[in-house]
Amino acid sequence: MKDILLLMAMLFSVGAFSQNECNPNDVFSEACPISFGEEVKGTINPTNDNDYYKFEVTTPGVIEVNVSNVPSNISMLVRLYGPSQEHLISDDGIAGQSVFIKELVCEPGTYYVLL
Repeated sequence: MKDILLLMAMLFSVGAFSQNECNPNDVFSEACPISFGEEVKGTINPTNDNDYYKFEVTTPGVIEVNVSNVPSNISMLVRLYGPSQEHLISDDGIAGQSVFIKELVCEPGTYYVLL
């Protein structure tokens, strides 16, 4: 019997727009709910703005988070947190470049992304 990994992806796009961003979402308790495969567009204002997003994991799989359209004057930090709000993985990008993180998760529950 083969094990199958479910690939779950999220796309984030950063720029001077706020099409589907919910605010406030500056802390875990205010995290904006998102779905797998959903593209989320948001604005970073001010430049040290924290935006939390949350999503449900029901089966083990690989979570991929891709942040694109990062302005040339911003180094994007992306963090993934588990169901107990414990830090799992992060990546600190280079100014103006996309950031990508990928993590295998086995525990069902609510996961969080901090941008």
